Amino acid sequence: PFILYLLFRFSKFTRKNSFLAGITAAQVSEFGFIVLFMGRQFGHVDDQTLSIFTLVALITIFSSSYLITYNERIYDKFLHPLFSRLKKDKHRQQDRASESYDAIIIGYHRIGWKICEALKEKNIKFAVIDYNPEAIGKLSSRRIPAFFGDISDLEFLESMPLEKAKLIISTIPDPDDQKCLITYVRTVNKGAVIIANLSQNLLLKDLYRAGADYVMMPHLLGGHWMSEIIKSKHWNKETFAELQKEQEAEMQLRCACSSH
Repeated sequence: PFILYLLFRFSKFTRKNSFLAGITAAQVSEFGFIVLFMGRQFGHVDDQTLSIFTLVALITIFSSSYLITYNERIYDKFLHPLFSRLKKDKHRQQDRASESYDAIIIGYHRIGWKICEALKEKNIKFAVIDYNPEAIGKLSSRRIPAFFGDISDLEFLESMPLEKAKLIISTIPDPDDQKCLITYVRTVNKGAVIIANLSQNLLLKDLYRAGADYVMMPHLLGGHWMSEIIKSKHWNKETFAELQKEQEAEMQLRCACSSH
């Protein structure tokens, strides 16, 4: 986990995301057993070494499931306070953004890309927040204002130009991070329209209670889109061939714009 954490930090990911990625490698690989048993057959590994490895494997197998399940809580409760005492994350947005924007998009991926294109088409002044260095690079190459950081980090949110934004759209999947964002925005900008994103309805009411004005649910939107197609167009191969062409054209545009 520590090596993976360092690799992600070297790749300019934030501390939290580097930790979450590293913790997935806490478990000893089953492939290690194969290597050790082969080594034992050839006489390179003794029974004591095999016993120690088996013990370590059992400990990591049982502990990793707990660590992966509660990784967010572990980071927020134990590691985040520790990191807060250290010097600021050099891979995170450091200075307070001085310019204001009409719209702020959280997450530049499949959903965020489409929203950004719509805002550009309407000449709306907007900026994007993302924790992926690659996404920030793509946005910079397109001269789209972008801020690199983690929205679950209150210090980072305080440095963002959220007070005067009229529209804030979150496309990230994590409900806890979105609740953190919504709660903060409601303290500094009560008039902003906040749109969140959720892949399941279990936490839908939680986001509305936190202050979201609307919560996107991709599977519902996809069903709504298809129902409108069925109601408004003919059910024939020509209709869906045309939709396929439109789909291919959009995918080509995404590639041309270096999107995900």
